[in-house]
Amino acid sequence: MGCGLWGDKPRHRESNENLKKAAANWVVIGKKMEADQGYIKKLVRERLHAMPPDVSFSVGDFGDYTRDELIDEVEKETTVGKAAIEMQINFIRKMPRLLSQ
Repeated sequence: MGCGLWGDKPRHRESNENLKKAAANWVVIGKKMEADQGYIKKLVRERLHAMPPDVSFSVGDFGDYTRDELIDEVEKETTVGKAAIEMQINFIRKMPRLLSQ
């Protein structure tokens, strides 16, 4: 007894159940991705907060930002905030290589 391509007749009930399970998994994955994004945002916020308040950051063509301004941009998820998140994530990814030199 098989299903579709591999067997005599399709098992529609099982196929529908598998689709329902797959859809449920995608919902879980979507929620996990949202949770991961929230975690990453919090991580970046905390890393920025650990820096002195008078530090200035140059964010590409967007200009210079103070630590607190950049934290606000991250919170609001603006283009500048997303760029700051990306910069921090890139730095974290490169950190092991930097430490091993």
